[in-house]
Order: sequence, then C-alpha cells, then structure tokens
Amino acid sequence: MITKIENLSQYYYEKLHSSTKPGALLVSFLCEILGRDRKSSDYSKLNKLVRMYGRESVFFAILEVYDMDNPENYYPYMSAILKARLAKKNQLAGYPAMISFEEEVKELDKIAKKIIKEREKDD
Repeated sequence: MITKIENLSQYYYEKLHSSTKPGALLVSFLCEILGRDRKSSDYSKLNKLVRMYGRESVFFAILEVYDMDNPENYYPYMSAILKARLAKKNQLAGYPAMISFEEEVKELDKIAKKIIKEREKDD
C-alpha cells in the first residue's frame, strides 16, 4: 500500500528535475510532508542548501528529516546530514587524487632541485 508520503515524494521528485525554482519547490514539499505553513525563512534556508549541495541531495535530506522526532527545527539536522554526506563522498573520491597530487608535487620538487643545481654549476 502506497502512503501519502510516498505519493508526495514521487510527485515532487518528478517535478524537481524540471523546476526553475527548486528551492521553492522543496519548501512546498517540506511543508506539505511536515504539515505546517511555509515561512519566509524556509525559502532562504533551503535555497542556501540547494546552492551548496544540489537539489537532489536536499530532497533526500528532507525525507530523512521527516523521520525524525522533532522535524520542526529541521535546518540544523538537514545541514548536518548534507555535510556528512559530502564529507563521506569527498573522502572516498578525493583521497586517491590527493595521493597522486602529492606524488606529482614531489616529482616537481626533484626537477626543480636538479635545475637549481645545474644553474649553480654554470655560475
């Protein structure tokens, strides 16, 4: 049996990709599933999160906030959820790149030292 939240989630997720104002759409989704009125502060908070993390990430963070005990004060929870996801994603994706970058810097240092030694010999 499909619940009201599942229907709303599917409806808003389909609209999310084509929306020119994802922040406003996500505010509507948030307020509808939490059963509360929209506040002007909701727009600024969610627009900030959308700019920082992307519309889909914010959408799924809203679904996680819905399952919490006190969803009224949602912003700190969503922010923490999104930061943790980003850190985990960057840790997994960025670590090998950082190692290769460090190796490249070491190699460039060796080349620079060789050039300096050759110039000192010429003087």
